[in-house]
Amino acid sequence: MMAIFFAPLNLNFAFASVPTPNNAPRIITGPQGLSITSASNTAGTGTALLSWNTPTANQQGVHEVILEVTDGRAPITQRYLLTVGNVIPLSLNVVATPQFGNVGDSVTITHIATGGQGPVTRTLMVDGINRTANLDAN
Repeated sequence: MMAIFFAPLNLNFAFASVPTPNNAPRIITGPQGLSITSASNTAGTGTALLSWNTPTANQQGVHEVILEVTDGRAPITQRYLLTVGNVIPLSLNVVATPQFGNVGDSVTITHIATGGQGPVTRTLMVDGINRTANLDAN
């Protein structure tokens, strides 16, 4: 199964890849501007950071990304699909359980965030006092 990632238009993209051998991974296939850096440790493993500085409108669409690293014996490849496009606005849903109660009652507040760009604010009244929840995905 190939992993699928989303890169928002005009925003930086970064993904930390799975541990790799101490040798530096390289990009075999990928869109222009995609880069990879790696760090290793004394245990003989490391991580790779795949990054793309602000994909633009002319780079919209699906890009195949293939990374390769070798342990000196055999190459290991990782394949990804990276989709570049507009990000849906950030949404914050607030659920109170129970929905209605008396002053002093115990109420569970659950915040559910979806989407991925922009700020969102929700206000609820708790024990007669307005409480504000702010979330900013920028």
